[in-house]
Amino acid sequence: MPLLAQNIHEGKTIYDLVEEHFSFKAVGISPLNHDEGYLLLHCADEKDIYAYQYQLTLFTTAQKSYRGLYINEVERYTSTFTSSYENIKSDLIQKHKDLPNPAVYAVDCGLNIPLQETFLPVAKRYFVNKISA
Repeated sequence: MPLLAQNIHEGKTIYDLVEEHFSFKAVGISPLNHDEGYLLLHCADEKDIYAYQYQLTLFTTAQKSYRGLYINEVERYTSTFTSSYENIKSDLIQKHKDLPNPAVYAVDCGLNIPLQETFLPVAKRYFVNKISA
């Protein structure tokens, strides 16, 4: 049991450290519906910007309500001087006609961390907290 508690504490410390290096912003004009749209993830000096389509859901139990987040990678962009988040939003709207006026948010991380193992799980929790506030 003490080893489990230590591992949980260590995981929380890592989550908190990574979140401290995040910046969050809405891209362009935000629509009234924030329950689905695109989430752009970019990490420090990496060349790739990952675009995920997201859908927020609400789970309700007798005691509490929880927000769930489903994501699906839809595009990958190369970070250049001309690839602004606004340009990426326009490209996503042109390529994916199912969301004509999507909410688009960007999460940047100042650390070089692994995408799947660290950045994505922490960014998902961070995004749900920001959007639900």
